[in-house]
Amino acid sequence: MWGPSGTEPRLGTKRFVELIEEALAWDTAAGYGAINPKSMTMVASEFDWEKTQVVYNKNGVKVTSFPVIHCISGAVGYRVDFAGLSFVYSGDARPSWPLVRACEGGVDLIIHECFPPAAALAAASGLSIERATIALNAAHTSPKGAGKVFNLVKPRMAVLTHTLLSPEVIPMVFAELSEVYKGPVVQAQDFTMLNVTKEAIVARQARISDHLPPIPGVQSESFSPVPAPPPAWWEKELIPLD
Repeated sequence: MWGPSGTEPRLGTKRFVELIEEALAWDTAAGYGAINPKSMTMVASEFDWEKTQVVYNKNGVKVTSFPVIHCISGAVGYRVDFAGLSFVYSGDARPSWPLVRACEGGVDLIIHECFPPAAALAAASGLSIERATIALNAAHTSPKGAGKVFNLVKPRMAVLTHTLLSPEVIPMVFAELSEVYKGPVVQAQDFTMLNVTKEAIVARQARISDHLPPIPGVQSESFSPVPAPPPAWWEKELIPLD
C-alpha cells in the first residue's frame, strides 16, 4: 500500500496499515497452514505528503503524488501516466494550485470531487444551512470551484465524483457548473468505466453481478500447505460426520 505520511506518525499510512493488520490478527492466524503467510502481509510505502513527487514508477506506469487541501494537512491527489496517456485524481479536496500544477503538460482525464451547492446539500441531507456551508467550504469543492479548476487544466474530459447522487441535486450541480465551464464533463457513480485512448475517451456504466466468484490469482512462488494441528478440546466437542 502506498500513501502519505500525515503530519504525525499516527496519521500516516504506515500506522494505518499496522492497525489494519492488528484488526485482522485473528483471521490472519486462522489462515496459517492452508494459506502462504507471505500473502497475508501488508507492506506500507509511505511518502512525504507535502511534496509533489513520483511515488511509483514500474512497468511503464508512473504515479505522481501532490498535496491537496482537505480538512487538515496530509491529504494527497495523484497523477497517473501510462502509454502516453494521463489522468489526475483529486481525492476529497478543495480547489488548489498543486493539482493544477500537476496537470502541466496537459492531461487526458481529470476526476475531481464536486459537492453540491450548500443549499442543495442542506435540503437533501437534513443538515442546517450553516453546517452544510461549513462542510463545503472547509473540505470540498463546489460546482463553480470544479469548473474553475477544469478551465485552468483544460482536460480532454472532466469527471465529477463524490457528488450527492439524487434526481433533485444533480441538475443543480450541472446548472452551477455550466455557468463557468463549457467543456465535456461526466458525472461518475459506482462502477463508472472510463476508457481512455488517444482517439477518444468513452464513459460507460459497468454491468455487474453481486455474486461473481473470486478470480484465481497466479501463484508466484511455491508453497506447500500443511494442515494446522487442531486444538485438543476439539476432539471431545466436534460432531463426527460418519
